[in-house]
Formats: sequence, C-alpha cells, structure tokens
Amino acid sequence: MNLLTFKSKPEPGASAGRRSLVPYLLGAIWLQLCLLLGLSLAPYLAPLPAVRRLRTGDPTARMTRHRRSLADPARDPRPGEKAPKLHLRTVGGAALDMQQIAGRRVILLFGKGDVG
Repeated sequence: MNLLTFKSKPEPGASAGRRSLVPYLLGAIWLQLCLLLGLSLAPYLAPLPAVRRLRTGDPTARMTRHRRSLADPARDPRPGEKAPKLHLRTVGGAALDMQQIAGRRVILLFGKGDVG
C-alpha cells in the first residue's frame, strides 16, 4: 500500500477503512511553520505604535496620540504604587487629608474651579 496516493477506491486486497496520514502530518507541519514564522516576526512588529494602526481621522487615534505625548514613563506612577503627595479640596472647598482616604479606592475628577 502506497501512503502517498489518494484514491477514493481502495486497491485490491487493501482494507476499505484505512486512509493515509500524510495530509494530516503535512497540515501539522504547516501549522508549526506558520507559528514559527509568527514568533520570529513578532519582535519586528511589536515596536509599531498602536496609533499608526488606527486611521488618521479617527478621534480615538487623536486622543491616543495626545495621551502618549503627555505620558512620561520615568515620572508617572505605575499601577499599584502609592500616590504622590497631593493637596486636594472637596467640592465644598474643605482641604482633604490623604490619611482619610489611605487604603481605599478613590476616583479623582478634575474640573475647572467654578464647576460644582
């Protein structure tokens, strides 16, 4: 029995239920080669900023470019780090002590001074 031939009818003397494994093995090898190619190209594709992948007129792209222009990874705190010393005031104008909110989740909303 030849493993490389693909016939719909079995040869005389061969069992009807046996099929060749070659197409399955070639498919597995092809999949592994594609994965290997993707892994080898990943370092070259990763440095591309996400902004370039967005359309130019897209508002999301403009906002992303603006936020990245303001970001300073050396200075900005990382998620989970303690917040820097802040001097905050409540809507009523009272000073907010950071010890009051230590260890709790806090959302800060920034707005103009006359809002409220």
